[in-house]
Parts: sequence; structure tokens; C-alpha cells
Amino acid sequence: MGFSVYALMFFCMVLCHDAQGAKGRLVYFKASLSKIKTYGIHSTVIFDKCEANIGKGYNPTSGVFHAPVSGYYEFKVQLEAGSSGGYSFCLVCEGVVKSELSIQRVWSSKFTSAIFHVNAGEHVLVRKTVHGGATRIAAGARTQFSGYLLRSD
Repeated sequence: MGFSVYALMFFCMVLCHDAQGAKGRLVYFKASLSKIKTYGIHSTVIFDKCEANIGKGYNPTSGVFHAPVSGYYEFKVQLEAGSSGGYSFCLVCEGVVKSELSIQRVWSSKFTSAIFHVNAGEHVLVRKTVHGGATRIAAGARTQFSGYLLRSD
């Protein structure tokens, strides 16, 4: 099995980070959808196929990441609509929208990422916003949620 470009960049960054004597620990997760699912307004997108969960922060049953340590994290979301219409999703930390993405066409894929501080125990998730009604989301590599700790406090 090969590594994605993001995974290789992440591991290189971690090695360089540790080589410089920076404090912190490794936290990384990557999850995708195992099958096409439909999400209604304000629902949390549950990425149930967990490929990596170093630090055990991501819960594939609830779709929520709980930060095991405080620090700066980078989160990435990629979604592909499986139904037509205009849809919006957001990356949320403790109820605060950190980033948004909109999908306008069926089988169209969109990506967003954000870097922000998360305190230990706080949660981060992907939520469907009020636009477009119920939305079918494609499965597999076209729909994923990942995050990693850049630097702990």
C-alpha cells in the first residue's frame, strides 16, 4: 500500500519537528466514508472508515475528533456530493465555524483545510449547514477527514 503525498509530508514534518527538539507528541487521524450516506441539515458527517488514529482522538462512531493534547492542529476535509443541488458543510471546533466548503454539482468534489488552536478535550467535526436540504455524500478516497498536531503547547 502506498502513502499519500499528505501522509509523506506529515511524517517528514514530524521527523524534522522532533529532530529540532520541539516538545509534543504525535497525533494524527485520517478517516473516510465506507459507503454513500445522506446527511440532513445540522447533522455531523460520520467518517466511519478510520485508516489512522494515532493518539486515539478520532471517534469513527460519532465522527468527532477530541483533542488529546492542547496545541495547533491542521485539519483537512474533502467531500464529494452524490446528489445534485448546492450544499454547504463546515469544519467546526466547539461550535465555532473554522472553515466552510460548498458543493454546487453532483459528483463534484471540494476541499478545505484550516490551522487553529485546540485545547485538550475540545472537539472538532464536520457538519452539514442549512443550505440545500438532505445531501448524499460519496464514499471512499473522495470523501475524507484528517487532522494532525502541528505543535503542542
